[in-house]
Amino acid sequence: MAEDGIRSWLVDRLFAYLDPLKTHFSDDCSRIYLAGGAALYEKETIPIEAWARPLWGLAPFWHGGGRNKDGFFERAYVCGLAAGADPSSPSFWGGGRDHDQRFVEMAAIAYGLLLAPDVLWEPLSAEERKNVVSWLDLANHASFPQGNWLWFRALVNLALRERGIGWNQRLLEEDLDTLDSFYRGHGWYKDGPEGVFDYYNAMVFHFMSLLYAGLFDAEDPIRAKCYIERAQEFAQEYILLFSKRGEAVPFGRSMTYRFAQSGFWSVALATRTDLGSMFTPGCLLGLVKRSIACWNPGDICDNGGTQSIGYGSPVSTWQKATTHLALPIGASWRLPAWHFLPRTLHGKRKRSLCRSCPGLPRPSSASLQGMQKARQRSIVQGLCQRFRLCSLLPSMRSSPTARASASRCRARRKQSRKRHLTACLPSRL
Repeated sequence: MAEDGIRSWLVDRLFAYLDPLKTHFSDDCSRIYLAGGAALYEKETIPIEAWARPLWGLAPFWHGGGRNKDGFFERAYVCGLAAGADPSSPSFWGGGRDHDQRFVEMAAIAYGLLLAPDVLWEPLSAEERKNVVSWLDLANHASFPQGNWLWFRALVNLALRERGIGWNQRLLEEDLDTLDSFYRGHGWYKDGPEGVFDYYNAMVFHFMSLLYAGLFDAEDPIRAKCYIERAQEFAQEYILLFSKRGEAVPFGRSMTYRFAQSGFWSVALATRTDLGSMFTPGCLLGLVKRSIACWNPGDICDNGGTQSIGYGSPVSTWQKATTHLALPIGASWRLPAWHFLPRTLHGKRKRSLCRSCPGLPRPSSASLQGMQKARQRSIVQGLCQRFRLCSLLPSMRSSPTARASASRCRARRKQSRKRHLTACLPSRL
């Protein structure tokens, strides 16, 4: 499929998921109201979240020169941003308490202001811009969880800095330093001092890092180079979690984000980051396309076309817990939409961190293959130990330890099913 064909396919997929939202916007377009699910935070935040999440897909689409055919989303988000940030409006988004969920949604708006100021910022009046800056600045006056959320405040300050007003340079530097302290080596971050390893490495830590490196490497070349080197290490292991058909190993938190699993590959392609010789642009493009294509809209959407809460199909237990329909909508499309970009960010040339050593003899192809296989097996073993995935990864099934572990897992599952069936039998039987 040619590049233009892939971009067209991605655009069609994006709006197949976003167009059904048009009928759910509020009258002033500052919220999207969806039914179903619950949340651990205030109910009034849920429609704000539903409004903000599509920006993760729309912003790079706009940055690449794309526009919605009927212009609806461009008009809706300008009007909604002006109304939601206006403290005198009944639609004012408010917020500002410690650990406020609205701070996460501010990151989506900041992302839009960074990539598509011509759509989200320039149409605003001077008063409306002042209101937006004041509302985003609330993030600089509250406490944040010590984890991936710090990237959201950093993104807000970066967006305000690009607009030349209202940013907090001290907090920005402190947040970036704290985020760096979560790095544990081999390309992996812990999500906070006591955090875990999961898809937030790809969806937030490395995505934001490569975005930062792509946009601000001239201002901060040392940090940008560090982020790229970490991403190169991460890519060598992360690719092993994907099948040839595009499916990723399901584990960790926030699996309902679905498409965001491939975001790391798309941001690397968009910023022209050199992840290593094997990760050519064609390889990265294939990873993202197959990852998106493996999701069947008929399985993951309701009869109105809106994404359901779940993974490969709706999961009702998630709806009864802490998840609502705002989550899978835009966050899923946060990252694959990077492929709508027809050019490098800021027109920068492709960078390369590969170092050649002409004085050293080149190893033979057989030697290279042996080294590659040994390296791959070492990486898989490390991943299996870290995430206990021995029974899921085919390349480890030949290990006697892995076979024994898988056998024990099957026995436990069988016993669990037997207990469940016994408990479900009517007492009279």
